[in-house]
Amino acid sequence: MIELVVFDDVFVMNSLTVQNAVHVVGNATVNNNMQINADLTVQSDIQVNGSQTIQGSLQVNGSQSVAGNLGAGDTLSTVNRVVASAQALVPSGAATLQQVRYYATNVANMPGLVLKGTDGFNYVLFIDTTGGTVNIGIQRA
Repeated sequence: MIELVVFDDVFVMNSLTVQNAVHVVGNATVNNNMQINADLTVQSDIQVNGSQTIQGSLQVNGSQSVAGNLGAGDTLSTVNRVVASAQALVPSGAATLQQVRYYATNVANMPGLVLKGTDGFNYVLFIDTTGGTVNIGIQRA
């Protein structure tokens, strides 16, 4: 049986490659590159000052904050909503008329894209095909 080696602190000057699993009970800070080919479990915080690449899946059971940009190469999926908290500005230039349906009554927790309106309120945008044609539906969140 292989015994696990326990360290209070691990400091790596350059790169760290792990072929199996890394379990961190406290905090982990990586100043350069870290590659893990199996699992990474962090009980507290992980801070990456450079880049982090995940080739498989990332599961966050609490919250994940991204200070810059979050890019999805294919699809970004969510069970309920994607929320943008910045208030939108009206673009310059004339708008063209399109079919948009505004629903004054709300459906609680309506799935869709949540955007903040120029009035400061949140609105849910969704696709409405109830009339047989595709329309954008809007309701106040």
